[in-house]
Amino acid sequence: MSIWNFAISKNMKVAYATENHKIMEFKLPKSLKKGPLLPQVESKRLDAQGKCHLRTVRSIAYSDDAKYLATASFDSTVLVYDLNSNSVPSELSGHDNEIKSVSWSPYRPAPSERSNHHYTTTPTVHSRLLATAGRDKCVWIWELYDNEWESIAILQKHSQDVKFTKWREIEDSKLELLSAGHDQTIKCWRYDDVVEDDWFMYQDIQVGIGTVWSLDIHQDMMCAVGENGIAIFKQNQQKWVKINSKDNADDIYYSVDIRSDGLIVVACQDNCLRFFNEALEDRGFLRSVSNEDLNCVKFIADGKFVISSSDVGEMYVSVSE
Repeated sequence: MSIWNFAISKNMKVAYATENHKIMEFKLPKSLKKGPLLPQVESKRLDAQGKCHLRTVRSIAYSDDAKYLATASFDSTVLVYDLNSNSVPSELSGHDNEIKSVSWSPYRPAPSERSNHHYTTTPTVHSRLLATAGRDKCVWIWELYDNEWESIAILQKHSQDVKFTKWREIEDSKLELLSAGHDQTIKCWRYDDVVEDDWFMYQDIQVGIGTVWSLDIHQDMMCAVGENGIAIFKQNQQKWVKINSKDNADDIYYSVDIRSDGLIVVACQDNCLRFFNEALEDRGFLRSVSNEDLNCVKFIADGKFVISSSDVGEMYVSVSE
């Protein structure tokens, strides 16, 4: 049972998908220690009221406030669970092929509910947005407003599969979206609120590491990992500039996370975790108990530990540097 992706909420819950497409959730132990989490920790199935995915779930994400969980599947749909109710998950459909990424925009409630933004105004951190992307080469942006989901943009600049999407907050509480994938690029999107009133691609980055599988951002640094290596970018005059890159000796890097102090952890095909600094100097190496690919990795507990998931259905806690 592969665990392709998992998500950790601000209230320390973890969600993942099983091989039969059920969405499972468990609470992290208050005291973490090195060792396996799954199958040792008891999980419960989220109540889907009879609605569930029909194929592999590739991506899972909690909203910033932990009110919602979104799941993206190879069945070309996204399900959004309202975690504060027992309602049927909302189904978002429109992609015509496998969906490989779902991500929430940064979110902070507006001073009053009436001032939460709608898609007819400039999207900000007061908007509740989702990005989805996949094999149809498209990135869709969805907005939840008045308890209804609506597709507000379809971005079509990629030439092949889109593997990953990532939001970040920029000046004046506005938003930027980055998408990456099999065409070996990262596309950078912002909203034009002056001329077009629409999303536009302001930068097309040729990454140079083959297929881009994942990326993360911390402050003005971005780290991208992929088929042939790892690359570091820094912001310079509102553009991303590559400052470092490193080949990975025929090992695929599938997932990356950046700690608050800039330490980078990467999940690798050879069932190892690798740690780097901004200069891509080695800062550690951990071999998993699994003999299979590591698909996803995240720092937890103020960066003291990392959690990784594998192709054999395991989730494992490791001590970071």
